Amino acid sequence: MKVAVLCRTLGKHCGISEYALCLGEWLNAVVVSSAADVPPDIDITFIQYEPTLYDGLVSTLIDEIRHLPSIVVVDIHTELPSDIVQTLVLVAEEWPKALIPAVKLNPRHGMWYLPHVNYPEPDLPDVKPTKLKLGSFGLAYPNKRYEEIFRLAWRLKVPTIVLAAEGNATSEIAMLSAEYIHFLQEIRPPNVELDTNFYTRTEIISVLRSCSHLICAMEDLGRISGSLRLMALAHRPIISLPCTGASEVGAITVPSLRTITKKWLIAQTQLSTVEDGIYQYHRLLKELFK
Repeated sequence: MKVAVLCRTLGKHCGISEYALCLGEWLNAVVVSSAADVPPDIDITFIQYEPTLYDGLVSTLIDEIRHLPSIVVVDIHTELPSDIVQTLVLVAEEWPKALIPAVKLNPRHGMWYLPHVNYPEPDLPDVKPTKLKLGSFGLAYPNKRYEEIFRLAWRLKVPTIVLAAEGNATSEIAMLSAEYIHFLQEIRPPNVELDTNFYTRTEIISVLRSCSHLICAMEDLGRISGSLRLMALAHRPIISLPCTGASEVGAITVPSLRTITKKWLIAQTQLSTVEDGIYQYHRLLKELFK
């Protein structure tokens, strides 16, 4: 079978775009940014759907589906309102071609479950640092709360690096991210390096492996975190405020970063692990083409 992965933010600084590229690697698929770019001989197309990238309108998604020549799987990254879910299920029942809504959270009747796939393990040397150094990674959005990590680094007097590139999936997101970066630059302590360059996955993991411990302070948005999954591949203890993403990777959780001391950090050696998640994709493909 021939597979396509459709992501309208392809090539932008966007977690969904990075996920689409990763999924394309796992499925040996062509990855495109519009329905018009899907080759006519494709058997199945996985649309990477996140409401903010479609202005929140399911009608925009349905218009996109109508231009596809293949079986369609709507690969939904965010928990959706029940009315949108019901619309998708109804459209799927009446669609002349196979249309499969698939969710990554809270599986339900009429929808397939497709968990997040993990990023491939990089072929990198892994020399563990001998001194404390903190690190964190993720696109620069206010919900990441990097200012909390800044406070922790300043209190502990520990060198810290935060990789926080500007997100630009949409113009509104780009403005929000740029404003947040400006705020972080204004309050950054001298022992913290704020790196806003957009790196490859291998480059990110290489930087994170220079750290002894990784820190996550983001809000719990009730969703799995691509940045935490990537941080787990650095094979360093991840210390996190409680959130869905931290639970998924088995991070060490604390109620507040204020409880962290140097002595406590040195004692933390537990590493995170994540499933590769590709099994359910392969299972769906077998069901469709058996």
